Amino acid sequence: MRVWLLAVIRAILATGSYVLGASLQIVPGMALWLYLGLGILVAGITFVIEYLTNIRPTRHWREVVPVIIDEITTSFVDFLRATVGVQPRMHIMVPRRTWRWCWVRRYFVMWWSRGMENQPDVNITFPIGQGVVGECYRQKIPIYAPPEALGEGYRFPRHLRPLTRDLQAIICYPIYEPRQRGHQSGRLIGVLTLDSKTPNAYTRLTSDVHLPSINQSMERIAIVVSQIYH
Repeated sequence: MRVWLLAVIRAILATGSYVLGASLQIVPGMALWLYLGLGILVAGITFVIEYLTNIRPTRHWREVVPVIIDEITTSFVDFLRATVGVQPRMHIMVPRRTWRWCWVRRYFVMWWSRGMENQPDVNITFPIGQGVVGECYRQKIPIYAPPEALGEGYRFPRHLRPLTRDLQAIICYPIYEPRQRGHQSGRLIGVLTLDSKTPNAYTRLTSDVHLPSINQSMERIAIVVSQIYH
């Protein structure tokens, strides 16, 4: 019912705008304040309609997305804990332009996370060409990083290293843009990351027994996330 009502209001606004424009020609002496008042009224009603049809649904969707991703990652997290024997953390990093560099330079920001509550790197931000995440984004392939390679090996910013010094393993998986009209652009949306502070986590995660299942699960999650993100 509300959809039909909004459609009718749009039609009235379109007609009203036409009538207002025509009246300028027919009655040129009409008071200026009346034109301004009608114009402001039309603009206000248009904004309300746009808010109801586009802005508010988008806000609600953004609130639901983390819950959906939590749900689709639950079985994978349970597998990592019970079978692999690690305490996992997961997050999704996406590139954004920030005010810090006048929106010229792009940085990775955290779009979603799980298991990172009360962690020093929960809202970490760094240039897209740096870190294990940056290497995955550049090469567009999964990257498996042991603890000894998390510093100098991937040019991770020195001032941020104390925040991640306890990590024992990082696995990054690229998130590609979804198919559109049967084709993929080959561009990346962001990077899905699995890491852990569990001792010997890298050996456990990359073992021949567990790595195939981990790759399969991360690919599945990345595909679903690409559909949700767009």
